[in-house]
Order: sequence, then structure tokens, then C-alpha cells
Amino acid sequence: MRYALSAVVDVVATATELSPHHVNMQARRLQELGELARSPGGRLPALVNPPQVARLLLALLVDRPLVEAARLAAIMSDYRNQGMPVGDYIGRMLVSAGGPDFLAPASVLAAKASVTVHAGDAVVIRYTCTDDPLEEVFTASGATWAPDDAETIASARTLPGRLLHRIGRGLAGIQE
Repeated sequence: MRYALSAVVDVVATATELSPHHVNMQARRLQELGELARSPGGRLPALVNPPQVARLLLALLVDRPLVEAARLAAIMSDYRNQGMPVGDYIGRMLVSAGGPDFLAPASVLAAKASVTVHAGDAVVIRYTCTDDPLEEVFTASGATWAPDDAETIASARTLPGRLLHRIGRGLAGIQE
């Protein structure tokens, strides 16, 4: 699956109620770092895949200036849990949210998933409406991370499942 980056910027800005200019500027910073595709030229749009959309979302969740947030998101998108990069994991969540099976038990809407970025330390994905809440923690090299022990966390931002669902549904409508 691939999406025109300009359409992704519109979907993310609309779903999150962030300024389209801010989302676009963050996308440009990621392009400058080689983390998002650039247009091949002419009238052809820059195309991105779901893990790259996840990278943009991570950058928007990092409470840092644009360039620093883009650099940190590029690093954090490769944080792992049991070998899977968080960028791939969130990308799959977005595709699931936009698909016909979005009411499946593991979907972001049914499970009330959320993505929390603890800047630089971890990305935590929570599914909270089940009898046994699930928390997936993604860290550098898949290392163990305990939020109670981490005194260096300066900020944390959360993207609730309802917004992930909106983004996923929006992406389903712009798929190339």
C-alpha cells in the first residue's frame, strides 16, 4: 500500500486537528533526513507506505523542535519489541483501522488502542478494553524498559485509538 504524501498530510492534519502547515513541515524534515520519499519529479507525487506514515506520526508525537523531532522519530521508528520495529507495528494498526475488518478484536477501534511516545526512551502501545489489558513496549534494540524506573522522561504524548482509527480510515480513502 502506498499513499501520496500530500494526501497523508491532509488526512493526519484533519484527524488530529493539527495545523496542516505543521504536519507538512514535519513531513519535509523527514524527507530531508531521507526518512520519507520525495517526489520523483514532474507531476508524480511522493509516495509513502504505512511504516513511513507511522514515522510521521511519531515525529508529531515527540515534544521537541521540528528537526530534533524528525531525527528522534527516525531513530524511534526502529525501536523493537520481539524483533518487530514499532514503525511496522503502527503501520499495520493503521491499515487494520482502515480495512473492512476494523471491528476485529485486535483492531485499534475495538481494542481502544493508544500510542504513547516517551521521548527518546520508549514507544508504548496499549490495548485497554480487554479483560487483560495488553501493553507492547518498543525500545532501542528491544531492551527492557520500566516506566516506573525511568526518571529521565521529560514528556510523553499519546495518540488515542479514535484518532488512529480516523487516520486509518482516511488512508483507506487515498490509497494509490
